[in-house]
Amino acid sequence: MHAVLKTCTISPSGKENVELRLDSFEVPPRNSITLTEKLNIFGAEIARFRTEQGLKQRELMAKLQAAGWDVSSETICKVEQGERTLTDVEFMFILKVLKKDLSDVRASKTTFTVAK
Repeated sequence: MHAVLKTCTISPSGKENVELRLDSFEVPPRNSITLTEKLNIFGAEIARFRTEQGLKQRELMAKLQAAGWDVSSETICKVEQGERTLTDVEFMFILKVLKKDLSDVRASKTTFTVAK
């Protein structure tokens, strides 16, 4: 049996809610998903936001460190290339530092293989 996730409410600051809509996104059973492309679906968006602001990876690293996350430029590179997983908390932190929110994020096409 598959669950269908249609709306998720996220409250990153505890003050305001941001609604994230996923239209008819079917959630496969546990232990049946194999990612065939990337380890995260937001790395390309982080790279887009960073380059739109004229920042190099080291400059983003410095901003993130100044805000409280001890992260390396190597980690940023791996996240942007989809070679490292990215938690929701890390993603929201990066968005906050880049002065972006979920409404600025474009949909990503990631291939999933579901075991039968």
